[in-house]
Amino acid sequence: MAFEINDHRFLSSRSETNQPQSIYEVHTASDDFPLLNSLGTKLHVSVSRRDYSRPFINLVAQMLVLTFGLTLIAILLSRRFGDRIAKPILNLVDKVKQPLDADVECYPMGTEDEIEQLAFAFDTVRREMRQAHRDLITAKDVAEKAVAARTEFFAIMSHELRTPMNGVIGMTEILDSTGIVTGKQIG
Repeated sequence: MAFEINDHRFLSSRSETNQPQSIYEVHTASDDFPLLNSLGTKLHVSVSRRDYSRPFINLVAQMLVLTFGLTLIAILLSRRFGDRIAKPILNLVDKVKQPLDADVECYPMGTEDEIEQLAFAFDTVRREMRQAHRDLITAKDVAEKAVAARTEFFAIMSHELRTPMNGVIGMTEILDSTGIVTGKQIG
């Protein structure tokens, strides 16, 4: 550290060669420095950049260590509480992915929170979907029976209409080919 008063230099125990770059702060004579004020001089205080920046570097290092520590704590807490939240959700996802005919119930999960309410809602929807599926299967069976009955009816009706119609057409062809007198010729 070097002090300069009116161009006279007084050096401290440190050599100035160890401190190639310095930051100067100039204090003019004021009420804070009555002796300097009375002498009409300026005081130049020189501090090496290393000494000046050391507290800032220490502060940055402490902040980095603190940030790293807090990040590590946050990761550990998120793993601890994340598993507590994620496991029931993943369990629920596995149960929901099961086919409708599988006898799987999501509720109760033992969490006593919103996830359990969601599981109850999934079970309700699953029951409704199973009932709707059964109703669709029943409706499909009824429709297939109706289609089969219609097909059978048309087959029978077609046979019943075709047989006499073929007889009438055949008799008409025989009458036409024999030359028998028609109703116009008679009358």
